[in-house]
Formats: sequence, structure tokens, C-alpha cells
Amino acid sequence: ELFARCAGIIGADVGHSRCGHLEEPLLSEWHVAIHSRGRLVLCSTAPAGAFRIATTLRQMLAKAPSVSFAQRLKALPAFVLEDWPAHSWRGLQLDCVRHFMPVEFIKRYLHAMSYYKANVFHWHLTDDQGWRLNIPSRPKLVGTNQWSPEFYTADDVREVVEFAASLFIDVLPTIETPGHGLAALAAYPELACAGGHFDIPKTRIGTYTSIMCVGKTELEEFAADVFMEVARLFPFPFVHVGGDEVPTTTWEQSETVLAFAKKLRLGNLGPDILEAWFCYLSTLLGKLNRTIVMWDDHFTAREFTVTRPCPDAEANWVVQTWKLQPPVGTWDSSQVSRAFPFRSIASPTKVAYLDYPIAAIDFNVTLRWRLHAPGARTLGGCANMWTEDSEPKDVPGKVFPRYLGIIDRLWGGIVEDIASGRPTGELRGLSEDGGPARALDQMMRPAAISHCGSEGPLRRMFGFDCGKLELTVKGRNPLWARAAVSTSMKGYGAAFGPEKAVDDDRESYFWAVCPGIGE
Repeated sequence: ELFARCAGIIGADVGHSRCGHLEEPLLSEWHVAIHSRGRLVLCSTAPAGAFRIATTLRQMLAKAPSVSFAQRLKALPAFVLEDWPAHSWRGLQLDCVRHFMPVEFIKRYLHAMSYYKANVFHWHLTDDQGWRLNIPSRPKLVGTNQWSPEFYTADDVREVVEFAASLFIDVLPTIETPGHGLAALAAYPELACAGGHFDIPKTRIGTYTSIMCVGKTELEEFAADVFMEVARLFPFPFVHVGGDEVPTTTWEQSETVLAFAKKLRLGNLGPDILEAWFCYLSTLLGKLNRTIVMWDDHFTAREFTVTRPCPDAEANWVVQTWKLQPPVGTWDSSQVSRAFPFRSIASPTKVAYLDYPIAAIDFNVTLRWRLHAPGARTLGGCANMWTEDSEPKDVPGKVFPRYLGIIDRLWGGIVEDIASGRPTGELRGLSEDGGPARALDQMMRPAAISHCGSEGPLRRMFGFDCGKLELTVKGRNPLWARAAVSTSMKGYGAAFGPEKAVDDDRESYFWAVCPGIGE
């Protein structure tokens, strides 16, 4: 009905809406633009939709910025543009712990996100290497940033949150618990099961075994202080509490954890303790009108190892899936399984980890991403930009152009080929079965090249220089032209063989299984 009324405003006869039945939150971003006989009308059901169509028009008219808006609009052919998102959660993460990201850079990052219709900024604020969010009731936390002392004040957070809101982006804070918490343990050693001194690593080397001691009253009080301040600063009704890479050795050796397990009649000192921790945080955040989000590590074996599940967990928890091992994901660990009963945010390492080099994830890989199997409870997805090896100047070239492919799948979904009814996926213009991809898919590559060009919006509007679309191997590096290459190590795969160590592309590499360790 709104589509017809919109067309009627300028007397255009353009048929009917193609969106079918939409519900919130997708409905709030639905929009239509109709250009006919020199007249343009824009319609939406909510301000978010109006903002999205304004963004699309900016992209359509960006090729001649020196010409007036009216002239550029007049040059456009007649068109009907009706659009809406495939997924309500279209995220992009930024790790601001391993390398600090100034507020000015974050605002440019957010601006670029909004230009491509992303709507959730995952702000990674705490980890082993530092604690970047000031908590007034816990002043020692930000004092542990010994490698780079910067942190975000309440005013910084308000500036970021308000700027993001003006772009219709929500900000999801991530406070890592109970692992990835060395910075917190260094500030408050009483949060650990044992030990009175904790060193802060400059960068990440493996997974650290020192974790927060679930069962201690001190930890519960600490969590209450931290998350009360987080809820005060961040209006988004979701809070990420971490939960990945939690080695339970210290719990298994702790009398405190053992007593806690006996009190709750838990069956083990690993998965049951982590379940109890998530349950506590879920209750704590629920009282603050917030929903808990956590990584998917705990859920691979949860069904078989947790003896006392948290009541109503499936209704109350949201899981960000990065490992995607069954039963969370499908056999190839790239899609959320329809059997996974939790609401989820898809972030597979094989597609959405933008700190990975081009040799592992290139632009073509992002275009083939299918977030979930049909019927899965997936809210959407998020690409992650970890910064162990990246300063602010390095981030844009890793995020773009690969995020352009990812956000296209988050907004537009997988394009179904009309003739075969099967999804298309491009690898240099080819579909998954080797045939030609649809024209809509083929347009993605030149569009990415255009957006990354010297006159493209990424450089002109945001000052971001893109990385490469894929490897450009032409042969051996001249230095190694006559070298013999051999190894006793077992290679990870053909795409990362020993020959990759000596070719002429700096971003290709040899990847092997470590002898004696198996990793």
C-alpha cells in the first residue's frame, strides 16, 4: 500500500511492491525511490529506511561530485529502487586493545560502515593486553595499559555512541570474561584463583591459562561494578561478555571453584562452571535491561558436558559464532546450523576474519558466503578486525575491499539464480558450479574496484586506502629463482604449500602443522 501511495505522489505507474511480508526490525529499513519524468519521490516506514535510501542516492550520484545535485539527478534514467535488508544485524568489529584506535579514527570507521549500510559496531574494549574503558569504581584497570597508556573516558564513549546513532549504527561493547582477562587480573589479582602478580603481554602469543576465578565473591562484585557502568554508557540492549578460549586448568585445581561447584551441585569444573558464569552474567545484565552475547566456544560440547543448564538460556542468550563447529555450525564450519537453538551472529573465521591475510580470505571468498542453513535462528553477521598486527594506518587496507563483499551478503543475502533456483557465488566471475554468475554478482568486482579507486568514496570521503582483491602471483621471486624448496613439515593445504614462501606476492605464505605439537 505504501509503495502504491509513494508512486502516486508523482503519478508514476510502476507496478507493485516486491518485498512481500516484512516484519520488524527489517521493516524499519525498507525504502523505495521512484524517479519518473524528472521527478523523484522517496518513501520509507521509519527514519532508518529514509537514511538508507539517502545513502544509496549518494552512491548513485557520486560520480560527478562537482556537478550540482539537481543536474546529476536530471541525468539519471527513470528507475524504481525498492530495497530492504536480508539481515537485521550487519556488524563490523574493531579491536581497540592490542592497538589503540583514536576516537577520530573510530568515527571515520563508523562513517564508512554507514555508507555501506552496516548497523552494529562491535567495540572490543578489554583483553589480555590491556583495558581501554575507564570504570570509575575500578580505577586500576586502565592503569594496566603499560605498552600504550591510552584509554576511553566516559566523554569519549558518549562521543562515539552519539556519532554512531546519527548514522543509525548501534554500538555493542565487548568486555572479555572469564578468559582474555590478564589486564583485569593484573589490576585486581584477587579476581584470580591463585597468584598475586600477572604480567601484561605486549601482543598475543597463544592462549593464556590465567583466567578469572568463577565462584569468588570478589569476581561477582567486580562484574557488577563493570557492567553497571557499561550499561550506563552504552544504550544498545546487548552486551558482549566474551567467553572464548577459556582454559579451565586453574579452575580444576582450585579449592574455591570446587566449593562453588559443590554448592551448586555441578558435575564438573569446566563446562559447568562456564555455564554458571554465563548464567550469572545473564541475570546481572537482565536486571540492567541488557541481553548477553558470547562467543560460541562453549556450545560445541555444551549439550553433552553441561549437567546443570542455565534456565531459559536458549531464549535469553545470543551467540556470536566464530568456530562454527557442529552442532553450532555445518560440517565445513562456515554456516550456522539450523539445529542450533540459540539466536546467533555469524562470524566464521573462514570468511569474516579481516585480520587474516589475502591468501586465506580474499574478496572472492566473501562473495560466496552463506551465513546460515535454511531455518537457522541467525540475526545476521559480523566481520572481525583484530589488531595484534595492525595500527590504525593498517586497518583500512585489511577491512576493504573484503568488507564490501561481506556487507553485500549481510544486506542483500545470497542472490538466487532465476533459471536454476540455486545461489550464485563468484570466483573471478564464475558461479559455484562453474557456469557464469548472474550479472548482479558480476557487477560486484568492478564496483569494489571503483569504490577503492583514487576517486572512489573510500579514499575521497574517509581517507581509506584499500588492500588487494586477491593474490597476484606471477611466479618466483627473482631472489629465489633457482632455489630448491623442501620441507619435512606437513603442509596445511595446497593453497599454502612451500612454494608460496618464495613466490613474488608478499601476501602469500607457507602454512604447516607444527611438528610434535600438532597445531
